[in-house]
Amino acid sequence: MVRATMNLTSTGIRPALTALILMGASAAFPGCKGELEGEEPKTVEVKKKSNVIKIQTAVMPGKHLACDAVFPDVAVFTEALGTEIGSIKDKGKNNSSATFVCSVIRAGEQPESVKEAKTLEEKYAKLGVLPGDSFCQITAFCSRATNKDEFEKKCKADGNQEAILAGEFACLRATEKAAEYSYTYKFIDPETKCVVEALAGPSVISQDIVKNCALAARKSITVAGMADPKD
Repeated sequence: MVRATMNLTSTGIRPALTALILMGASAAFPGCKGELEGEEPKTVEVKKKSNVIKIQTAVMPGKHLACDAVFPDVAVFTEALGTEIGSIKDKGKNNSSATFVCSVIRAGEQPESVKEAKTLEEKYAKLGVLPGDSFCQITAFCSRATNKDEFEKKCKADGNQEAILAGEFACLRATEKAAEYSYTYKFIDPETKCVVEALAGPSVISQDIVKNCALAARKSITVAGMADPKD
């Protein structure tokens, strides 16, 4: 009996095995096919979202408004306070970060002597505001982004009281003033989204006066009043 033998090291076997290995790699890794056949890899365009968030405010940052533009008619305050208002003075120099700072002044001249002042104090003791004095000061910030929820949370976190102003949330702060209290109403104006603060005048201890000042300011402040005639 003659046995047939095969030389596994012959050149006929190894090329065949090499071909099988390459075919198996191409089937297992389809991505290699294009490279093997000379195709150029495709590029995928990835669209990046912008990280810039646009926030619209009533007034551009750094812009200051004159009180006579924001409050052109003092009659709104006269009606709210039940007392004649002589003028609304601009106090913007006292707060450079505010859009406007306006002091609501009672009609009449300030007393020139101590005797006259005493007489007027007795006459106006109920209101606590002499002629020529400030009922309240209205300060507004109209170039900042506002968030109602955060505004309410901060009010409560600071230990202030929740108040309602014309159906809307307002933050009420009471500060001790000798044996009495001085009051401040702070709220977000629904039309302009300005953060507005009505602060009691130096001699005012009546919460109602400050509340009525805040109501008058809320009624007076408008988007039209924020516009600069030069724009």
